[in-house]
Amino acid sequence: MCIKSIVKVSFVIISLVIFMIGLINTIMIFQIKENNEISKSISSLIFMQESMHELLKDSSNLKDVSILELNKERFINYELNFEKIEEFLTKNTENDFIDLFIKDIHQKELIQKNLNILFNNEKKIENTFSKIYKLQNKEIILNKEFKKIYPLESSKRKSLENEITSFKNYEFLKLYADIKYYSKETLYQYRDIESYNKWIIGIENLNNEYNSKLLKEYTKIAKEIGEITIALKEIEKEKISLKKNIINVIT
Repeated sequence: MCIKSIVKVSFVIISLVIFMIGLINTIMIFQIKENNEISKSISSLIFMQESMHELLKDSSNLKDVSILELNKERFINYELNFEKIEEFLTKNTENDFIDLFIKDIHQKELIQKNLNILFNNEKKIENTFSKIYKLQNKEIILNKEFKKIYPLESSKRKSLENEITSFKNYEFLKLYADIKYYSKETLYQYRDIESYNKWIIGIENLNNEYNSKLLKEYTKIAKEIGEITIALKEIEKEKISLKKNIINVIT
């Protein structure tokens, strides 16, 4: 082979090597950029899920409907952004030309598994927030009703005590003592159906022995505020259960 041919072959080989090095560098740079974008997206998902969880916890203790509505709007914004990123990552699971050489980081088995857990957790948090939002709305309304009715219950009960005490009838006083005792158990101590039933039975027992307009008015108020108290306790129990399930999901 002549020198001229050797030079040509060498030039082609060197050009090919330079081209391959350039191609590999281009592939590496492209993949690094893509993986950086995917890493940022995954970090954003984690941040948004933590923020959604915090909004859920915060919303379950609110006393103001307007703040609850603001939390709902913020939650929906996180939810929509989360789903956009989820869609982006899901579409990027399809192999492109670059993936023939280097796979995307989120296609690795462990990362893909953790992403699926993240996606499933978001759905659970979303469903739980919807339930918490409805329960908290109801709780706020019922608490307002309780605060409005309780002064009436307290006032009527004290007036009834004065009325019964004036008769100096031991049986009436004993029946009233039960009413007073179970009113506190129902409204503040146990706040359950058992205490409520004992309270109402005590009132009915006094009604059977003593005919009074004031007592009948008190009976109506007691039933109303008692039902509100039980409803509030049930809401609290349901919220505790929902939050406990979410804690188990997150951890």
